Amino acid sequence: MLYTVFGSNGTIGKSTVSYLKKRGHDVITVSRTSKLSHHDSFGHVIYCCGVTGDFMTRPFDTIDSHISFLSHTLQSINFQSFLYLSSTRLYSGLTSGCEDNSFTINPEALDHLYNISKLAGEALCLNSNLPGIKVARLSNVVGASDIHSNNFFSNICKQALKGNIELFSTLETKRDYICIEDVVGLLSQLGPKGKKKIYNVASGTHLSTRAIIKEIVKTTDCSFKVSNPVPTIRTPLIDIKKVTEEFNFQPKLPKEWLHPFITYLCKS
Repeated sequence: MLYTVFGSNGTIGKSTVSYLKKRGHDVITVSRTSKLSHHDSFGHVIYCCGVTGDFMTRPFDTIDSHISFLSHTLQSINFQSFLYLSSTRLYSGLTSGCEDNSFTINPEALDHLYNISKLAGEALCLNSNLPGIKVARLSNVVGASDIHSNNFFSNICKQALKGNIELFSTLETKRDYICIEDVVGLLSQLGPKGKKKIYNVASGTHLSTRAIIKEIVKTTDCSFKVSNPVPTIRTPLIDIKKVTEEFNFQPKLPKEWLHPFITYLCKS
């Protein structure tokens, strides 16, 4: 099949392109500076453009990636299917991580900018009246490329190699993490084959900061401290019933990947 990956220079975009090419698919890669044309056939589009960990210092880039360039893209190309990558961060503060939830947002809160932009992107996609559009809400993605990123895992492993980790949330903080290998395999199917409009792409399990730090300390013999006062970040369990039932999706559990992943990051 023909796929087009927007945001192919990012962590998920690069991994998706590599996965698709290894399976013999034709892949077009597109950046925000690329010229788009209705005359071209873009096949099955996976829209990976986005700003993640540093969104609070890049508000204009966040809006541009999640909404403005998205709007331009939807109006400029022909496609068979279009998959917009959103985030399970939308469920923060809720008691349920189900795709059918309603959300509360505060436009005066800087840390809500990400959620607002992603929800606006989802709304634009789903109300565009264009056929074949789907939304994938991704949880915290982990993979080998994290060593070059600025996300939570990469940061604490870099700190560990210097001998000490400083945490800005409590050890009781729990999040959903999913391996990049599980993510890209599912993304390749959601656009062409998905029967629903919105899908959670997650492991459906919680991994605590305590378990992560325990593994890092065991691997590196570093020390750690928790800055006070810090919050306990509570996220609901992410419901992955749709992808498990429709695609027989069986993500790896943390006990399968945490030790080798931490070992890789701390020795690279």
